[in-house]
Amino acid sequence: GVTTADLGGAHVTELAGGILPGGSGEIPLLDLQAGPANAKAVARAIRTSGVCSAHDLSEGGLLVAAAEMGFAGRLGIELDLSAVPGDSAHPMVTAFAETPSRYLLEVAPEHMDAVVAALGDAPHAVVGRVHEDGVLRVPALGMEESLDALRQRWLAPLSWAHECAFCSGVPSISGPGQTLAPSGRRQVVIIKFAQPQLDPASKSRLPSRIRSEKAQP
Repeated sequence: GVTTADLGGAHVTELAGGILPGGSGEIPLLDLQAGPANAKAVARAIRTSGVCSAHDLSEGGLLVAAAEMGFAGRLGIELDLSAVPGDSAHPMVTAFAETPSRYLLEVAPEHMDAVVAALGDAPHAVVGRVHEDGVLRVPALGMEESLDALRQRWLAPLSWAHECAFCSGVPSISGPGQTLAPSGRRQVVIIKFAQPQLDPASKSRLPSRIRSEKAQP
């Protein structure tokens, strides 16, 4: 797909507190012709069995998608932002734009010809290389970061159950719907789902087909 400079509503715009230099405040719009065409092209490419992995370029754009693919594969990636199809000459805009209907495909060199043929007229380019050193490199941004370190920061918001500091020292209790169970110095919150109970008045308003079935948790 083609990357535009429209950054309205982009995650990077929120984090930066405004539009990046070289970007516009317009909302990137879905092209109802290019969108389905790009999706069909990617589906054809995947059917060649030459695509090792794929990621849509949504929240965070190209750079975030590449990092997430690196997290999963535990491999390094080098991106060439100048090769990305689009109308922006600003690397930061190219890296973080969230233009719809774009995809990042990982393709082994021996399958490149078949994948390129399958993509047909859909705008595409080789925008990076995979390495085994676990480093994310973006020369245009002067960026060289350990993907393992980035992965730990990316996962940090999900580790609250294991590092629930605000629960420290709370005695073990149980009540309707939850239990606080001690785990060393930390506490882990365990959510229990109770079987739904219907009062007779509510049950009578259900369709007969549903009333005839037992309620399931």
